[in-house]
Amino acid sequence: MRFLLMFLWLAAAQAAGANGMQQAQTQKPGSAPATQGVDPQQLFQRGEAALKSGNLDEAEHAFRGVLAINPQVAGAYANLGVILHAPQAVAAGIGDVAQG
Repeated sequence: MRFLLMFLWLAAAQAAGANGMQQAQTQKPGSAPATQGVDPQQLFQRGEAALKSGNLDEAEHAFRGVLAINPQVAGAYANLGVILHAPQAVAAGIGDVAQG
């Protein structure tokens, strides 16, 4: 059951990602110097690829970078939510498998 929940979170993140990439294209003026010159769309895509491959640290870093450039990108928030909940869901799923 918990694996299904995790799958649904990932599917929601992927759906939000389609909208998020469109929003990531607009860079907010006056962004932090560390994010200047970074393409938010490429950063968002890097985060999605890392999320799909299970590299949660890299994905979190990428999505936080997108939000530093443009805090209006809903897809980045959705993906961060998936990342921040994933370790709990995985730990709970491992417990279910051990009991089963």
